[in-house]
Amino acid sequence: DMAYIQPSEWVEFLRLLETGILGFMAFLFTSDFFKGILARELELEFGIPFWMVPVIGLVQASIGFLNLYDNGKHLMYSQMILGFLMGGCFFSHTHLAKNAKNSSSAVIFLAFGIAIHYLQGYLDLHSAILLQCGCGMLGYVTGALLVSAKMIVPPAVKAREEQVQEKKQQ
Repeated sequence: DMAYIQPSEWVEFLRLLETGILGFMAFLFTSDFFKGILARELELEFGIPFWMVPVIGLVQASIGFLNLYDNGKHLMYSQMILGFLMGGCFFSHTHLAKNAKNSSSAVIFLAFGIAIHYLQGYLDLHSAILLQCGCGMLGYVTGALLVSAKMIVPPAVKAREEQVQEKKQQ
């Protein structure tokens, strides 16, 4: 039947869509190194330090590269890295910015990863969900560890610290 779309065609579509979006984001994050506009915004919203913005951009670029390299033979790895990154993104929106509704993009990209794993035929649906969610949890926990190591200072914490400093100066 001509109307039926093969799983491999869905994988190709999702792989290219994801690569286009992440490629654009990687460009924004890495090129921001020169202007710092996005870095200031991310620091205000999430408390993410300036140096972390181009690092995130390089991770996004590596996912796109692995999506395309050798005609997509490394999709398993790119989607695992994507799961990790989206776990960090989910942590940032829910814990740092206290705005869970903005984490929908992370959930959508996690779903892309699950679909790609499953439609490639390497994993059954249950394993695909477990793998992506496991990678996402690692990203989430990494975000929490960065906060506990004070490498990321959530905006609410920073505001409280500034209030304490102001009271000391009075």
